[in-house]
Amino acid sequence: MGQTRRRQFLIASGAFLVAPRVHCQDTSKVRRLGLLCAADALTYKPYFDAFGEALRGLGWIEGKNIVIEIRYAEGDQRRLIEMARDLVGRGVDILLPGTTPGVAAAREANPTVPIVMTGTIDAHLSGLVADLSRPGGNITGLTVVSLDLMDKRLSLLKEAIPSVARLGYLHPVMGTNPQVVGILEAAMRAIETATRRLGIELHAIAAFGAGQIEAAFARFTTARVHALYVLEGSLSAHRVLIATLALKSRLPTMFGSPTFVEAGGLMSYGADLLDLYRRAATYVDKILRGARAGDLPVELPTRYELVVNAKTAQVLGLTLPPAILMRVDRRIE
Repeated sequence: MGQTRRRQFLIASGAFLVAPRVHCQDTSKVRRLGLLCAADALTYKPYFDAFGEALRGLGWIEGKNIVIEIRYAEGDQRRLIEMARDLVGRGVDILLPGTTPGVAAAREANPTVPIVMTGTIDAHLSGLVADLSRPGGNITGLTVVSLDLMDKRLSLLKEAIPSVARLGYLHPVMGTNPQVVGILEAAMRAIETATRRLGIELHAIAAFGAGQIEAAFARFTTARVHALYVLEGSLSAHRVLIATLALKSRLPTMFGSPTFVEAGGLMSYGADLLDLYRRAATYVDKILRGARAGDLPVELPTRYELVVNAKTAQVLGLTLPPAILMRVDRRIE
């Protein structure tokens, strides 16, 4: 984490400790949450399970004093604004989007309904919040400084497979949303910087939907890339297809989310998303008890994990170095 990000984290953490007290409200009143998801139900299930368990621990019981409505875009970001408006129309008290496009759609659907981010990428850099320590407006929650991790992920990939000299980079199509465009452009700059430092040739391709993903792999094959880095976002809905095509192409893969590794990818390094969803429940609790979203500091991850799929490594004929294996937090057999 760079010095600027570290300062933001310390400021945000300190501000959270001195956040204003909130009035105790009656938890017997039924409240309504709207969960806005860019991918599919299977992607989010473990995270929603962790979120629901944390809510129950805070006294919010689904079907008793809280109702949770979920909408899945199945990888089609264009549906997010329509789904956000639908949730607002149903009178939700809080919206919980899981991605940058989701937060942007939620804010566009209604600029006053509280929004709790559940691990959005670089909320400050994208302009979703003015300041991490005091975001203002109607948005708070948790953000992942993913761009700072891009160099770390590629360094781990190069350490695991030193022969990598040409890297494929698969990322979502930018679209027109300014926050999404800003993040994807910043991600491109970050990966170009990292690959230059590591002496790796970069081949970047944007894709939307299964057909474009398959076409991208054909182009990666033509370019004879040695490994693949995937920026998740809307591509999460196609993680099984991506993992399958990578194995078929005999490409080692690196991701920021372990859901891709569980689907058959090789490695991931990033924030512990289960922990982020548990912590998101505390924001929901505070807001439902009277806190203003804009007064609650945005927090950064405190736990990170390196996940490796041992079966995929075996299929690819890879023997990962002991230095990598010693740092693995979760091994999928």
